[in-house]
Order: sequence, then structure tokens, then C-alpha cells
Amino acid sequence: MEIINNLKELGNNFKEINFSELQNKFLQSNIGKVVDYAVDEGLRYLLPDFLEDEIIDVKNTCVSEGLNEGVKKAIENAIDLGKSTLGIFTGNFENINQAQKAIKEGGIIDAISDTIDDVLSSLTKSEKIPKSVAKVLKSGKKQLLNNIEKNIKNEFYNENNSLKKLEKCIDNWKEYYSKKDLSGLKKEFTKIKKEENNILPIENIVNNINMIKNIHDLIKNNPEFDFDNMYLELSEKLNK
Repeated sequence: MEIINNLKELGNNFKEINFSELQNKFLQSNIGKVVDYAVDEGLRYLLPDFLEDEIIDVKNTCVSEGLNEGVKKAIENAIDLGKSTLGIFTGNFENINQAQKAIKEGGIIDAISDTIDDVLSSLTKSEKIPKSVAKVLKSGKKQLLNNIEKNIKNEFYNENNSLKKLEKCIDNWKEYYSKKDLSGLKKEFTKIKKEENNILPIENIVNNINMIKNIHDLIKNNPEFDFDNMYLELSEKLNK
């Protein structure tokens, strides 16, 4: 009876996931942060004589003229165009490298370049920043874009490293499960929770993590949990 209840509980914990939506949100957030950080770095480099508060004022003025909205739109368009270029008709990226290539093929850097041009043009016309500052920012645009491109590459590099760690933790978790090693399971579960938000939500990885979370809950709530393989088998079927 306990096994039947556990299986019912396990089945109730699974729900359909819109991976395309999850991936788009992740990319919007993470690449947006990468670009924002690169802009902050770039302003400090291009305006070395400015105080921190003055640099923040310049940044806020750029934002008020549409910098953030323009970057957000650039990322969104790059994702859509990249998927179309690569023939990803399902809407889901199958791996991190595919997402990286799509972003690049989607023209993310050119789109951000256009956004910067529009913002600087607007600022120059409205005279919300001194012409001398606008001139410096225009002359430093190429360097800023190079830094953005480098930081985006680093973001995907770090994601791939986190993915390798996750895959290793998942394999280790399954091995500890077969050995009924609670200490090992908890150790790997902690590592998984630490890394899971660092990577693009890839279907097979998310499904494995959700399976582990659900079984972990069963173990936690059932002191006499028997580690039967039927729980793993059911989880795999429910994930498909």
C-alpha cells in the first residue's frame, strides 16, 4: 500500500513544462545582465575622470532614452532569428551550444550596436548629456561591443562548465540511489540545487533534476523508503 501511495504521489508531482518559454526568459535575464555589466564596465573605462555618481547618472540617462528596452528587444529578436536560421522549429534549444550559436547568428551584437546608436543620437539631440561625453561614448562603442561579445561568450562558457558539473552530479546521485546511500544522495542533491539555476533549462537535464527532486521528497517523507527501481522507471516515463 505504501508503494502505491508513493507512486501516486510521484505521478502527481509531474507537470508539463513549456521549455521554449523557460529558455527565452533565462536568456533574456542572463544576457541582459551580461550586457548591463559590460555597459557599466565600459562607462567606467571611457569616463575615467568621472565620479561613480556621475557615471551612474550617465547610465540612468541612457536607460531613460531606451537602452534597456532596446537591449531587451535585441535579445528577443536574436533568439527568434537565430532559431529560424538554424531551423529550430520546435522552439526548444537542445543544448547550450545551440543556444549560443543561435544568439550569434541572430545578430545580437549588431542589434545592440543599433540600440546604442539610437540612444546616443537621442541624447545628443536632447542635450541630456554633454556633447563631449556623447562623443567619447560614440568613439568607444566598438570597444564596448567587443566587451559585450566577450562577456556573452564567457557566460555560455560558464554555463557549459556548470552543465558538466550537473551531469556528473546526476550520474553520482543515480549511483548512490542504487547503493541506498542516503548521505551520498543528500550531498549530490545539494550540489544539484546549487548549479541548476546557472544553466539554460535543457529538457533532459530539467527532467532529470525534477525526477531527483520528487524522489528526494519521497525519501524525506518516508523513513522506510525502499529505493525500488520502479520509482526511477516511473519518473523516466512521466518525463517523456
